[in-house]
Amino acid sequence: STKRTLVCNTRDPFCSVQRHLQQRFACLFFVLFSLVDEVFCLWTLQRCRTSFGTFGRGTKQTDILTNKNTGGLRLMQATCKKFHEFCSSQGIAIARKNFTLKYDTNIPRQVGLAGSSAIVTSTMKCLMRFFNLTNSDIPKDIQPNFVLSVETEELGINAGLQDRVIQVYGGCVYMNFDEELLTKNGVGAYEYVDTTHLPQLWLSYLADPSDSGKIHNNVRKRWDAGDEEVRAGMQQFASIAFEGKKAIEADDIGALADLMDKNFALRRKLYTDAALGDANLKMVGIAKKYNAAAKFSGSGGAVVGLCRDQSKISELEEEMQASGCVFLRFVNSWIYRVTVKKRQWLTLCCLATFHQDRSVYSCDYTI
Repeated sequence: STKRTLVCNTRDPFCSVQRHLQQRFACLFFVLFSLVDEVFCLWTLQRCRTSFGTFGRGTKQTDILTNKNTGGLRLMQATCKKFHEFCSSQGIAIARKNFTLKYDTNIPRQVGLAGSSAIVTSTMKCLMRFFNLTNSDIPKDIQPNFVLSVETEELGINAGLQDRVIQVYGGCVYMNFDEELLTKNGVGAYEYVDTTHLPQLWLSYLADPSDSGKIHNNVRKRWDAGDEEVRAGMQQFASIAFEGKKAIEADDIGALADLMDKNFALRRKLYTDAALGDANLKMVGIAKKYNAAAKFSGSGGAVVGLCRDQSKISELEEEMQASGCVFLRFVNSWIYRVTVKKRQWLTLCCLATFHQDRSVYSCDYTI
């Protein structure tokens, strides 16, 4: 048999042109492959899978993307985008690997219990775990600022730091948002409070939050305009929080209850009854009937309370439920719902998980 070998003479002009074309084709192929890979990675980052069971079977993906109240997918997408931008700006290298992101939450909606920010916080924690980042890479006191930036800068949601701080830190936290401190450090001062000193607290929220009032009203505009009443009121809120911390540490339940009532009275004065809403005022009124302290737990739709006489808490619970509210008791940092036949634990949490191959990365927060 005859063996045939093709030999390319590099000095031959035809072979030289052929080799040049091959090199150019290889370079073009590499560039096109890189572009396709980049587009695929960005598409994968945006392609977050979510379960729509919380919002009902008829919910469409387009509704989730455009509706601020049910936009769980929007929140996750915005978090992924801001996370990538933050890591790039801070010089934090993250591996280029794909993932599937989904969430599940049973936090009641539209009652001021920070359900949206819980999804953002859990997504951030999952991203950190997935990319092997720790609090050394993204300091703990910076994380609430990141969560807030997702909502305010990316989604245009009016919000503050308080909910994001407690979601990141967990437990019971005293927060100092002194203006000079924020200007100097960019973050507040956060201090844990021993939860063993907490008394028996309860939470009540509206089963139908349609009449929760326009809570924020024009207070923010008045603050920005330098309104003396609003600025003095915010200073009083800060003083109440500081006194509340001391009352908890001293196990002074009476003083804590009085401070909670003082907090609500000041809020009512600044925001007016029209802004607070009749349903919210009704919950506080029922609490007063049983000599219990009550204040808003957030922007409205839910109140946190403390019975001065614990023997009346069952009667208070019955009337709250009869008025169409859900009533929960705090026990050792947990919240439980009492039913007639059995005790049913209600965990207010946001669970977000990554699925890569057979590994599962999860982040679960209990408020």
